[in-house]
Amino acid sequence: MQNLPTNYIELNWLAKKDKDISLPSIIFDDIDYGGCYYSPMHYEILIGEKFYPLDNGLIVINSMYSDNFIENSIVHEWRHHWQVMNGYELNIISWNTKSKMTYKQQIIEYFTKSSSELDALIYSNKISPCDDTIEWYEWILKQKKRLN
Repeated sequence: MQNLPTNYIELNWLAKKDKDISLPSIIFDDIDYGGCYYSPMHYEILIGEKFYPLDNGLIVINSMYSDNFIENSIVHEWRHHWQVMNGYELNIISWNTKSKMTYKQQIIEYFTKSSSELDALIYSNKISPCDDTIEWYEWILKQKKRLN
């Protein structure tokens, strides 16, 4: 499923507090994860069979999940845009698809090794909580307790 890029309907409710931040485009496509964010730059990216400009940034969301997870993903990726627009360095790490770790271990590692990902997880759970991401955060907190 591929839609034309939009931004105002999906993001305007998030951007109300941050009126000085541009709105990235947002598209829905069949990607291998919940969502991803591309920082603003004078470049185009090929997704599916179509090129999308990155001038204002781009959020890509997988529409195959539940509505609640999709909304949480939009908020999560918006947070990355907010981070970039406020001068924070994204320390995004790649998801290791060949890992021998359990899914739970991968989630814990992913979010604890990247402060920008953990911040986006916490923010999305605050604004638009979803059962999956709340559980992920609980796993992270339990892991931290074990290590202390």
